[in-house]
Amino acid sequence: AIGPDSVVLLGSLISIDGHTANVVGIDVDLAGLVGNPGSLAGGSAGQSVLVHGQLFGTVLIADQLEVIENLHVPGASTAAVVGRVSTSRLSVGQIDVAGVTVDLNLVSNYAFTENQLVVVEGVQPIPGGILLATSVSPLDSSALAELDIDSTELSVVQSISGSGSR
Repeated sequence: AIGPDSVVLLGSLISIDGHTANVVGIDVDLAGLVGNPGSLAGGSAGQSVLVHGQLFGTVLIADQLEVIENLHVPGASTAAVVGRVSTSRLSVGQIDVAGVTVDLNLVSNYAFTENQLVVVEGVQPIPGGILLATSVSPLDSSALAELDIDSTELSVVQSISGSGSR
């Protein structure tokens, strides 16, 4: 299970160098993972990965990482982030979630506030660039407590967010 200050990323493994990776534009410290995180269990740049951890400054300290079998196709494959809104720029239709800039212009009726826990799904046309949201849902922190990150399905974030999206 994950806690209320956890971050979950689903998307492209942009790069890996030793015990540091970049997933959807966020630097991820892999040093605390069991096994050989440098190889990501056979993962390589361009694959889809699911990573969970705690955000410290601009670095996500991973405590779980799973390589998804599918290759990540920028602009077509699902990318997602679960975390707290750190910055809200609703006048231009953007929020930042766990360091990822999210464009909300494809979703309607958004009114998210800073520090609100959200699930964002969309596409990232440029690896590490802006995430174009197709769905943004508020998430109750009690729902997070019951969540286990163990699926290899790209639809894992749909099971996190439930049915109501904005």
